[in-house]
Amino acid sequence: MKVRANQLFGLALAVAVSGAWAAVRPPVNLGIGAPATLEALPAGQFKTAISTLEQDAQMRALQWLQKISITDSDMDYLRVDPKGGIFFADTFLPSYEGLQARQKEEPLVLPAISASQTFFLHSRPGATNVVYLDFDGHTITGTSWNSYVGTDPLIARPYDIDGNPGSFSTQELSNIGEIWHRIAEDLAPFNIDVTTEEPAAFNATTGRVLVTEDVDVNGAAMPAQGAGGVAYVDVFGIGSYSSYSPALVYFNNLGGGQPTYVAEASSHEFGHNLGLSHDGTNADGDGSYYTGHGSGYVSWAPIMGASYYTNVTQWSKGEYSDANQFQDDLAIIGAKLGYVADDHGDTMGTATSLVMDASGNVSVSNPETDPDNSQPANKGIIGTRSDVDVFSLDVADGAVSLTVTPAWDAFTRSSLRGANLDVEALLLDANGALVASAEPVDDTFASISANVSAGRYYLQIDGVGNSVGQGYSDYASLGEYFVSGSVAVSQTTFSDVPASYWAYDDIEILNDRSITTGCGMGLYCPEGLITRAEMAVFLERAVNGGGFVPDSASGSLFSDVPVDYWAAAWIEKLASDGITGGCDADNYCPDSQITRGQMAVFLLRAKYGASYVPPAASGTMFSDVPGSYWAAAWVEALANEGVTSGCGGGNFCPDAEVSRAQMAVFLVNTFGW
Repeated sequence: MKVRANQLFGLALAVAVSGAWAAVRPPVNLGIGAPATLEALPAGQFKTAISTLEQDAQMRALQWLQKISITDSDMDYLRVDPKGGIFFADTFLPSYEGLQARQKEEPLVLPAISASQTFFLHSRPGATNVVYLDFDGHTITGTSWNSYVGTDPLIARPYDIDGNPGSFSTQELSNIGEIWHRIAEDLAPFNIDVTTEEPAAFNATTGRVLVTEDVDVNGAAMPAQGAGGVAYVDVFGIGSYSSYSPALVYFNNLGGGQPTYVAEASSHEFGHNLGLSHDGTNADGDGSYYTGHGSGYVSWAPIMGASYYTNVTQWSKGEYSDANQFQDDLAIIGAKLGYVADDHGDTMGTATSLVMDASGNVSVSNPETDPDNSQPANKGIIGTRSDVDVFSLDVADGAVSLTVTPAWDAFTRSSLRGANLDVEALLLDANGALVASAEPVDDTFASISANVSAGRYYLQIDGVGNSVGQGYSDYASLGEYFVSGSVAVSQTTFSDVPASYWAYDDIEILNDRSITTGCGMGLYCPEGLITRAEMAVFLERAVNGGGFVPDSASGSLFSDVPVDYWAAAWIEKLASDGITGGCDADNYCPDSQITRGQMAVFLLRAKYGASYVPPAASGTMFSDVPGSYWAAAWVEALANEGVTSGCGGGNFCPDAEVSRAQMAVFLVNTFGW
């Protein structure tokens, strides 16, 4: 992975904290590594609140602070409950006017998630960790929140932007879908299911982010009323997590419930649950929240700052200028949640095949159009800083045009994208030589166009940084991507057998002779394994011609081949021709895979008739076929006819199963087509 070169000299920085460059001072680091005493805390509301606690609670609060990394800039936003629990009250609110100005750049378009799916969304079903995004209200009782505000229960209101809390409008459902997807994107590299479906139970690794108002149904003030969000710090994974849950996001203080603000705040508050503190600056003023830098589609901000105004929002470790917090966000989150397994190989040898239709069109679904990921092709996740994903594609002479787009491709706007990944794409030839590359300095997608000769090529996808202006590194350039476009393809019969495929010619011959029409949907399934039933069809058509149709089956010849079995007539014909006697006295084993040893017998009997007997075996032709092997004579006879030279290394692999591609080659060689 790497950082882009600075190619846009003088590009203006658009986003800055008011007074950010005035009166810079070094941070005072507290928490981890600092003295665990009340006197070590700077004067202010937080120190005063701790000093009024009973001794046990005061000691608990000071010990809690030793688990987290904070600076003196955080003091105005830290709170303590009566038992010494520590949480952040994020009273730094986004500008509603700023959001309105940015939204004028592009009209809002409703996403594709259907209303029926809105409350059943899952980013990673079955993950061991879960965070539930709760939008329909919740009764908070018996928690530390109740102790803090002195109200139990708190009846939290639902997400409501139209003044009708009794039902969700189309716009509200649309917003919920977008919020879910944006949070899922922030957590995409990790082993956690971001869901809108309430879990059956809540435990140490099941969190809740409650999107509500800062006043409950009965008019009672919610914790830290007036804030944009509030959450306990470093509580995910502890046995008493439910007592410190939910993390609260007050949509009424976030642009009236605008999805971009709510999503950023939700990831931020859940970040606190995971143990993250604020990313700020050392400047005088409100240094606890860094609002970012840069302009256009590569404007950047840290999620644990105030990432409301930029297009690229990422986890951070304080690499930006004047940072006051150097927590390694990814290491902390990874330790809590773990990373997901790599979804695609990192090398040409382990590449995933790019899926395209017969015309060479490369299509992809996304979490908006396909929230259940029922169509997983041509997409993936850059999961770590060292991860690259490689796809293979077989191309005819002509054009390759491919675009790799981060998660914002599926969002409802191109401003305030809020995605994490910045893409670099490379097109490599079969030898690994670079053919074309793309990593624009003013955007985060990558589009490759090249005219190439026929052959196999590789698309390599990486997460990168950007060094335009202050820029950002590739540290947290992670997340989802989607590949689309088109490539030149030969007009092949089967879309999964390109002209460059090793058995292409033989498979085409089988199709031309009507021995097979493939496995359906324009596919041949070349790597699929041949069953004994399929072998019967192949052989009878090979012997009698592609138009041959056997007589109706009796269903009485083999006990495991009833009359209504799909290949019953073919199997009984094969038996009546003397090519097979079944797999034992009464059965044919129609769904068992054919081995290479069995295939030798089938092929030679089909070619020469039931009375054919091969010459005695020498036992020396293949090292894994001794003279005592049951089909040794048949295997050696097949080799002597030039049908096969074995499986390599002086072996025949007689007990290995036979693929549909291998079967095509064996049939063509046996019958001399």
